[in-house]
Amino acid sequence: MHNLKLLSCFIILGVVLSGLNSPQALGLKLGKANNNQTAINKKAVIVNMKSDKLEYFEEKNLFVATGNAKIYLKDKDASLEAGKITFDQDKNTLVAEDKVKIIKNGNVIHGNFAKVDLTKESALIDHPDTVILKVKISAEKADIYPKSLILSNGKLLVNNEDLKLTLTSNVYVPEPLTNLGTEKVLTAPEKQEVPSYKISAKEVNITCYANKNQITLKRTKFKFGKFNLATVPSLKLSTDKELKRVETMLPVIGRSKELGGYVGPSYVFSTPFASTLKLAPLFGFAGNEAIGLGGYARFMNATNQTEVAYTTSGDKVVVEGEQDLWGKNTKILYGSNSYIDNGFFGKKKPKYIAEIVDDRLLSAALNFNLFLRSSAGYAQDYARDFGTGRFQMQSTLINDKPIFKIKDEFLEFRLVSQGQIAAYGNGDTFGLVRVGPNLRSNLADRLRLSTTYFQAATYGDSPFLFDRYNQGKSSVIIREEVDINKSFSLGHLAHFNITEDNWESRFATENQFYVKVGSEDFKFKMGYDIVRRRSLFGFDMLMGSGRTGVEFDKLKLVDKK
Repeated sequence: MHNLKLLSCFIILGVVLSGLNSPQALGLKLGKANNNQTAINKKAVIVNMKSDKLEYFEEKNLFVATGNAKIYLKDKDASLEAGKITFDQDKNTLVAEDKVKIIKNGNVIHGNFAKVDLTKESALIDHPDTVILKVKISAEKADIYPKSLILSNGKLLVNNEDLKLTLTSNVYVPEPLTNLGTEKVLTAPEKQEVPSYKISAKEVNITCYANKNQITLKRTKFKFGKFNLATVPSLKLSTDKELKRVETMLPVIGRSKELGGYVGPSYVFSTPFASTLKLAPLFGFAGNEAIGLGGYARFMNATNQTEVAYTTSGDKVVVEGEQDLWGKNTKILYGSNSYIDNGFFGKKKPKYIAEIVDDRLLSAALNFNLFLRSSAGYAQDYARDFGTGRFQMQSTLINDKPIFKIKDEFLEFRLVSQGQIAAYGNGDTFGLVRVGPNLRSNLADRLRLSTTYFQAATYGDSPFLFDRYNQGKSSVIIREEVDINKSFSLGHLAHFNITEDNWESRFATENQFYVKVGSEDFKFKMGYDIVRRRSLFGFDMLMGSGRTGVEFDKLKLVDKK
């Protein structure tokens, strides 16, 4: 046995040559080389090895590296780290023990034990623990190949605090319709540490493409507590590269003035250029009319989302879409017979609209945030055949931190000012300035309130009916949400024109009630928008914050990038 106490050595490992099974036959010079390096002349994979101690056992033709052992396979762009690494020249294998770490294609896999077969370019690792696609994966064992990874008996866990995937049954769910340029106005505290529901699958297949990820769960069971909610033979999910958009096979269900009531199963297809197409046949119903038919389609890729729906009950084609342009702040919004975002005025319904929108935080200084939303495009009124161009700029100035507060979130006071200028293709112009206080309160972690009062001054008017300022010179925005218990919450969002001096002489310009039933990570959401006369229905499955996972018997990941 020769003991080589080296800090590092440069080794050439590879396919065992016929008849060359000893250091002498290989021309190996045992002993300390210049610059603490030794050379083994052999064909194939070039490996750079570092360790505190390197031993050679001539009778077994083994090299044993101990103490912070590290091996880098240069031509494979992979590395292996462990407390102890044994290289068997006869079998051309590496065995790693004690705090094993394999790094390949930017992915890091931890384990207790690993065996690497250099001839087959494969590895077996015991009790692997890794993070792939921002998802933590643990299992009993993993087989690693150049372009694939197979794990057995494990669990997927979304443990990134900044990543919360919400799988929603459809797009019509209760959300605030008036934007003050502030986030987390009503955020309930996250007390729940264990998931309320459980997902298990016989097999999980993940295929990674350049711009998207395709995930298929086979024979999947959903359990809520002790109750088995459903068993799904196959469930497909498609996400963009950053996991910001998730497409699923969940059913499409809801009700709106334009479509009537509708429900239907959905199917997801992979389309060219890393995109997906979701299709759903719809059964529609409106009042006492007979059941109608229709369809729903949603196209998604990394930068685009377009939805198209039609039912004979509503007899209108509804289109809504957006296309990202330069980063997350600039996009094209377009739609037909649907409610399209109009900044701090909430969602408005033109007959047709297509516009470029840039919405960003422009400046942050002296405890104030300045948001600017600029848009330019073409629109046509919903109720009449009038269309023209529109240029619009909206700004919101609000305190980043409260001017004063009582306790932590018991009561917070901020100032808000908003302004708009708009010019239209027919020569009309419109200007608005409104200022007021904003009060927020979180009482006993159960009752959350947000109230903003505005005093406004206007100039001119919009030629569009859908675009006219209908919130009046004196108005108040109220949103409240109360937790009746851990599983049931009531909410209300309203915008009242106190002086009733808008063009419709309407007191309530926003009025929406909703309920949430379920736990923090599994929530049924139902409500009704009185102003827009549409039902709000859906359910969310929150996968994030290290609470919810998917148990699997087998997981296969294939890299096709």
